[in-house]
Amino acid sequence: MTAWLVVGLAGAFGAMSRHAVDIGLRRWFPKGPSIGILVANILGSFVLGIVVGVVATQRLDENLRLGVAAGFCGAFTTFSTFAAELVDLVNDRNHRMALQWAALMVLGGGLAAYAGIALGRL
Repeated sequence: MTAWLVVGLAGAFGAMSRHAVDIGLRRWFPKGPSIGILVANILGSFVLGIVVGVVATQRLDENLRLGVAAGFCGAFTTFSTFAAELVDLVNDRNHRMALQWAALMVLGGGLAAYAGIALGRL
């Protein structure tokens, strides 16, 4: 039962944090796909990478691992919003931006996760 509560509370904090990042960056970048979602997905990938790297080299409290990985990162990052924004770009026939957006999200997230894993293994 404790793990469920940890994941739920951390998830609530992650979702609220993503919303705050999105709202904050929408003020500076009001047009186009959400820069806040891009930032949240890249930061979340980095944090999850750190957790993966730490777990690969040492023992981590299970509730902490679940809270950060499944709870916070699971709610902070969002594939569904990325996918919906990608479809909007395609429907608007903005194919170049759709490809750039997909590349930024996938490559940015992958590189951030790689860097996080490397840092977590130190």
